[in-house]
Amino acid sequence: EPTASNASVSLLSSSTMALKVQQWNGTGELGATKYGASDWTVNYKAPLNAWTYVSFVDDGSQITVYADGQSVGTIAASVSLGRASIGSTAKDPGKEDLDEVSVFNNALTATQAAALYASAQTGGTSTG
Repeated sequence: EPTASNASVSLLSSSTMALKVQQWNGTGELGATKYGASDWTVNYKAPLNAWTYVSFVDDGSQITVYADGQSVGTIAASVSLGRASIGSTAKDPGKEDLDEVSVFNNALTATQAAALYASAQTGGTSTG
């Protein structure tokens, strides 16, 4: 839940990468960063002050981004997952509220991503 329009808000980051709720370039779009290499966005902005269930699925060749269980775009790149920080950092000092961050060791299918969103709405757990 982004609580303010910021220059950058990270969901998950390390010294080499970041998955972004708001990309640094001021678009407010979901995206990914490979520091020193590139920044990517999808054409979707998480609404301010509203919970959005966001999933980044990296299959080794591209990242599919889901919002509330629906695909909102793909990024034609893959980034090695770092887990140094969850949420805002000194590099990305945005304002957001996070709840229930999960990391999986396999790429989810579209059906699994939708099932996780549906399960979150009912308070249950499902991976499809």
